[in-house]
Amino acid sequence: MAFFSKVGESLSSASKSVAEKAKQLAEISSLNGRISTQEEIIEHAYLEIGKRYYEIHKENPDENFEEFCTLIKEALVQINVLKEEIKKVKGIQVCNACGEEVSQVDAFCQKCGNKMSMPVADVEITQEVILEAITEERVDGKVCQTCGKAQEIGVSFCCDCGTKIE
Repeated sequence: MAFFSKVGESLSSASKSVAEKAKQLAEISSLNGRISTQEEIIEHAYLEIGKRYYEIHKENPDENFEEFCTLIKEALVQINVLKEEIKKVKGIQVCNACGEEVSQVDAFCQKCGNKMSMPVADVEITQEVILEAITEERVDGKVCQTCGKAQEIGVSFCCDCGTKIE
């Protein structure tokens, strides 16, 4: 009987030890989670400090930050160049009046009626490109009263002549 009593005491002691370890691990995990949260707050603050510094001092940064400001400026220029390349690949231009994306073959913005600039010289508009643009249009049965062109769904102005679509 003494044997079973000792085994029982050992099991009881071991289970208490395991329970304490589990409680300890849970508390450590909770504390580590709180540390991570505070580290995220710090990282966000660092990021905001950097953004604000750049916006305030981008034209005349301190010599310690000049290299980083130059990197940011160069990256922003490259992003704009790449966005323009995307527009060329997509065959679109942006309306200066309303910001709407407009096909390069359209003479007028379909949203506000603004006259669009002609495509730049390096963009070759061929009959194939024009036919492709026409076949991609989704027509809703409306026709421009001035030029007779079928109109896409939801447009407010004719892309060929700029007339308001009623």
